[in-house]
Amino acid sequence: MDTVETLDQVLRLDPAARVLQHAGEWSTYGELAAQTDALRGALRREGVVPGAPVVAVLPNRPVGLVIMLAVLLERACLVPLSPRLPDQDRSKAPMGQVIVAPVGSLEGLRTVAGTGAALVAGSEVHESRPGVAVLMSTSGTTGEPRRVPVAYATIDGVIRGVRRQPDADVRLRDETTLICFPYTNLSGVLPQLIALVSGRRTALVERFDAALVAALVDEHQMRSLALNPTAMQMLLRAELGSDALASVRYVRSGSAPLSPTVAATFEDRFDVGVLQSYGQTEVGGEVVGWTVEDHHRHGRAKLGSVGRPHPGVQLVAVAQGCTPEDAALPAGEVGELWLRGARNVEGWHRLGDHGKVDADGFVWIEGRADDVIICGGFNIVPALVERVIEAHEAVREVAVVPRPDQRLGEVPVAVVVSQPGSELEEATLLEHCRQHLEPYQLPRAVVVVDALPRTDVGKVHRPSVRALVDSDGETTR
Repeated sequence: MDTVETLDQVLRLDPAARVLQHAGEWSTYGELAAQTDALRGALRREGVVPGAPVVAVLPNRPVGLVIMLAVLLERACLVPLSPRLPDQDRSKAPMGQVIVAPVGSLEGLRTVAGTGAALVAGSEVHESRPGVAVLMSTSGTTGEPRRVPVAYATIDGVIRGVRRQPDADVRLRDETTLICFPYTNLSGVLPQLIALVSGRRTALVERFDAALVAALVDEHQMRSLALNPTAMQMLLRAELGSDALASVRYVRSGSAPLSPTVAATFEDRFDVGVLQSYGQTEVGGEVVGWTVEDHHRHGRAKLGSVGRPHPGVQLVAVAQGCTPEDAALPAGEVGELWLRGARNVEGWHRLGDHGKVDADGFVWIEGRADDVIICGGFNIVPALVERVIEAHEAVREVAVVPRPDQRLGEVPVAVVVSQPGSELEEATLLEHCRQHLEPYQLPRAVVVVDALPRTDVGKVHRPSVRALVDSDGETTR
């Protein structure tokens, strides 16, 4: 039984049971099934067949889940759009046979009674995507997002790998999963599907709020959470007691780089283990991560690592311009990361990140290969400079980006968010950098901002950071 068949079966196990909590209100399995069935019927009347692309605005609300399920249960190809800028996203999206969205979010759509959704026929010219579950947008942290196909078979493989019970054991469980990643990202879609096929309830958060999350954790006595680094920092900054996450044993962190300082502070503050992970949409999601056993055994000794490759996945670092067939670098040496064995790719795949693999198999990400700043012939990895700056007590967040320079080509500039109540002086911060960096790595200027621009999943959006800095190193605002 595959994911689609399991989803359909779970939706009909107990119509009166609660399945989804949002804004303090519960939806039952019966309500979710009825709304999904009604929308499926409307999609079929529009001619949607397996493989047909369906462009969908997906908010983290019950109607977003209804839309997602209706498309997937028809084995069509879901093309998610962010609800934040639906008109702009609609114009840029690959055209689909049908466009579907929550009622009122887009003009010109026909309401589907009893579903909270509306739809309209899309382009008559569209490419069928048989076997593709989601045409997912990448995060676009270094430029324009791209659409990457994620197959139904890939989703089946992910779910088989994490379900606690055999496929034959389909039943409801007295557990609740927190979903605060957007439905427009694999980090939101996969946990939601995993929760449903496992018979677990979902507490769905539309916009992250530290007090709300703490309350939901307490209400449902959640034992684990999946949070991005931005959410973790929001919890640290909130006026919460050290027992706010008392039931939680582990927090899984992914979707964006996590500062070792933040990880250690979070563990100490809330007495939880932080399990970092690494993945990409292009390879079907997470491919490297910490296990509970590794955390018990290695803990702080490997702080900063994103864990070890999942079973069946091989990851190596190679010299710039080389391939794994040429020669992998020795353990601990930084190079370009390549992997094979992921569900969504064949053969060796260049990840586009710099990093290293140590003698114990733990992976360390040093930053995007595309982010490297070439200053007077020297290569500067922004992540290395950022880690040094983040260690300063007056710094909350930092992004190091290039600024054009006539003599050196480009130079590094640090865009910094200071800790609340701290006075951040450029001279003091640069002196701190001199103690830990080579001269060519030193930022040529420090720009203090209120917040770093981020994507929907909490990654720093570097093109927007670069736009904050003009040729003189001042903010453009």
